[in-house]
Amino acid sequence: MTLSPDPKPEKIVPVTWLLSGCLILLICLPGCTQIAGQDEEPTQRINNLTWYLVTFHENGKADPVMNGTTITAFFNSEGVVSGSAGCNQYSAAYSGGPDSLAVGSPISTEMYCESPQGIMTQETRYLSSLQGSGSYRIYETILEIADGNGTTILTYTAIPPNLLSTWRTITFGTAGGQTWTPGTLTTITLRFNPDGTISGNAGCNDYTGKFQVNGADSLVIGITGMTKMYCGIGGVMELEDAYTKTLMQMRYFSLSNNMLRLSDATGNIRMLFERKPA
Repeated sequence: MTLSPDPKPEKIVPVTWLLSGCLILLICLPGCTQIAGQDEEPTQRINNLTWYLVTFHENGKADPVMNGTTITAFFNSEGVVSGSAGCNQYSAAYSGGPDSLAVGSPISTEMYCESPQGIMTQETRYLSSLQGSGSYRIYETILEIADGNGTTILTYTAIPPNLLSTWRTITFGTAGGQTWTPGTLTTITLRFNPDGTISGNAGCNDYTGKFQVNGADSLVIGITGMTKMYCGIGGVMELEDAYTKTLMQMRYFSLSNNMLRLSDATGNIRMLFERKPA
């Protein structure tokens, strides 16, 4: 999935160009073979993202990760996967092709965690399951690892769990150099959902959209729908317009102490949010 906040108008292709393209394709089909992504690393699709384990799969049963624990996997481009197994940090060698995946025996730190109850059993289960990897599949922000028989054993998401919340806008700046701060009568919210969608209120109207995490701290946000009410509070419609335009320019995020910071590609345009109490 690729979101483009600034879609370009479609181009009209002359019929003669289409006919020429078809002729070239017909000539090439008998003897030409093109491998998609042949210049890419075999496992490039899973590289350089932190994957957060969501579910274990065993004997047709899906078990979620225990509350209060976080299990991660980061596949680097040098053939090493590392992360947190819930209590200890681990690393292991891995190899693979466009869809295949093999993980070696992991090494890990040797801490013992008592809480929550069962965390060490879960950690052992995870490291054992990871070694049973045989292939993988990616669906947007979801990574599924399967065993040698193609049966899913682990499901991850690329979305950091602490991002999945409702956030209240404190202040933001625009490309024009303006700084906006919602007044006491206006609340602007942004919610990130597990399925890769967003929702919220822009000051007057409710909106929906999609987002995609592209790296450890990068994302793309697009607004796809919005109600069309008019609110008479002074300046709220201008505030709403500035907010929605600025939100779709955001490319990076950081999280700390229940605060969310977004910035554009240059780092000059920023938005500040606080986690909204449940």
